[in-house]
Amino acid sequence: MDIDESIILRADTLKNEILKHRRLYYLNDSPEIADADYDDLVLELKALEETYKELKKTSILDQVGFMPNEAFSPAEHFVPMLSLDNVFTEGELSAWYDRTIKLIGESPSFTCELKIDGLALSIVYENGILSRAATRGNGIVGEDVTNNVITIGSIPKNLKSELKNIKYLEIRGEVYMRRSDFSVLNAQRQSTGLSIFANPRNAAAGSLRQKDPKITSERPLSFFAYQIVSDVRLPWSEHFETLKLLQKSGFEVESHFRLANEIYQLIETVRSLGSIRDSLDYDTDGVVLKVNEYKYAEMIGSTSHAPRWAIAYKFPPEERQTLLKSIEVSVGKSGRITPYAVLEPVRVGGSVVTYATLHNFGQVKLKDIRENDTVVIKKAGEVIPEVVRPVVELRGPDSIPWEPVQNCPSCGSELVKFEDMADTYCINTNCKEQLLQRIINFASKQAMDIEGLSEQRIKFLLGKELIKNAADLYDLKSLQIENLEGFGKKSAENLIQAIEDSKSRSLDRVLVSLTIQHVGPVAARLISSEFKTLAEVKNALPERLEAIAGLGPVTAESVHSFFSSPLNIPIVERLINYGIGNEKTSESDELISSSHVLANKTYVVTGTLERYSRTQAEDLIRKLGGKTSGSVSKKTTAVIAGNMPGANKIVAAEKLNVPILSENEFEELIRS
Repeated sequence: MDIDESIILRADTLKNEILKHRRLYYLNDSPEIADADYDDLVLELKALEETYKELKKTSILDQVGFMPNEAFSPAEHFVPMLSLDNVFTEGELSAWYDRTIKLIGESPSFTCELKIDGLALSIVYENGILSRAATRGNGIVGEDVTNNVITIGSIPKNLKSELKNIKYLEIRGEVYMRRSDFSVLNAQRQSTGLSIFANPRNAAAGSLRQKDPKITSERPLSFFAYQIVSDVRLPWSEHFETLKLLQKSGFEVESHFRLANEIYQLIETVRSLGSIRDSLDYDTDGVVLKVNEYKYAEMIGSTSHAPRWAIAYKFPPEERQTLLKSIEVSVGKSGRITPYAVLEPVRVGGSVVTYATLHNFGQVKLKDIRENDTVVIKKAGEVIPEVVRPVVELRGPDSIPWEPVQNCPSCGSELVKFEDMADTYCINTNCKEQLLQRIINFASKQAMDIEGLSEQRIKFLLGKELIKNAADLYDLKSLQIENLEGFGKKSAENLIQAIEDSKSRSLDRVLVSLTIQHVGPVAARLISSEFKTLAEVKNALPERLEAIAGLGPVTAESVHSFFSSPLNIPIVERLINYGIGNEKTSESDELISSSHVLANKTYVVTGTLERYSRTQAEDLIRKLGGKTSGSVSKKTTAVIAGNMPGANKIVAAEKLNVPILSENEFEELIRS
């Protein structure tokens, strides 16, 4: 088949890009792009080579790693250190499973192990004593890093168990850096004016590949073992047994490995392991699935670069790079101005992302994020994607810092930044965008839950000046809207009935609907547990509100200010006259606590809080679905620290990279 010149040019471009990024990743420990973006380049080249077979003659895809650094002595591997082929979907995993079963002719079992994001390492033991350690290199020859590896405390220098009796033995695994250790290391480097590492993998690789072992010894490196290679046939028959023996022999083995048989079990396992990745103290980007029985693995063998008996299932990427096309700002219901990035669409965390938050003007300045930057974005689970950092190396020469807007994009009012707040605000309460957002909040499911009152319809009603605030909704008549665009007689009647039905919403929902600063579902529930009607809340004095356990003086003052405002008084009185806010809350404690941000998370309270006793704070955490503990561990979500906190708890939290919250931050959390 004749190949179009543009195809050849694209293939050559891809090869050069892939080789460049291999060098940066394997040799320089300073990758410019995320792993997922590198995978995309490989997949595109692979697709071209499958379509145009001639391209395979000069393929680079069978190459493993990168040539070793000449600064280190070469170390030839007794058995080549191959890489793994990747799959990215459950369908691709099923296809690999089917091919494996077909090659073997019967059903094997499989081990499933978390794939650690570190640096592959081979450690040779002779008669049970560590004699050599080498990086993967190009799979055939690696770099001799023996003197550096000896300084890593988690790697045994002398083998235990029956392994010590084998003349020549090679242990393979991954050198990595724990997230908690990485944070401490970067903090130390920053405090002394040194550059910080981009991520734990880079930090681990750079620390291991030092010419001076003393530097390596000062870095907090760890090692997970996952394979044994020997020049004699090993006396056990399964990989699962190997992992257990490695543990018995003094090696750390990633603890979540498990066995599976059927494809549905493999899929359930990768889903389960993917769900815990954020809770681990080390980075993992997938699950390695291996044929468990060695006799079957030997039967199906390997290609020139990867074993057929193993595959890496890659998790959807949590970080990707893309182009930041522009920085825009939005106006919230409280007037808060939020900058956000308009992105070149990119798939990350399992979905296509076009927008990402930039939090506030201060964060844009601190991170030096600019329009037309290539940026790293992050999205974990269902969290709103955020811009983590710009890739400064790829920034063009004409780039200029972004200047924050000075006026509200909706009403043109001058923006205000209060001294004690990070955010910037539009304080014009008649701002059209604020009015829109407040009515959207009023009608939302967590508030008045007015079915059929969509954002588009609210915009339409505001545009026709049929409403100017939320109270106006209750004066609407079906005859006013049934002949308007988007309505008919039936849809108009349905909307008016939904508005009428909302009058019976519970008091806590009504409070949420009013857009009172600091009052979310939890604070609204606390208030509604003390008052019977909206009228009572409206007339409550600040000290009465402040006496509500868990509410706090800031929220109490915010509630009182809202109901005292001349702008809000007539609207609230109209709502009261319509009979709104006369119903006590009917939501169950269980429903609130199961959906709260504290639910199923563990907190440690230490020191003396100003507004709570320790018992009150812990009771409130448990009421909102959280758990409390007297000691700090890897499972601790955060430490809430008052005056004179326990020193041991603070030190443990810092070592484990557990967030330490002030009392004010704790109150912000419970109001979420």
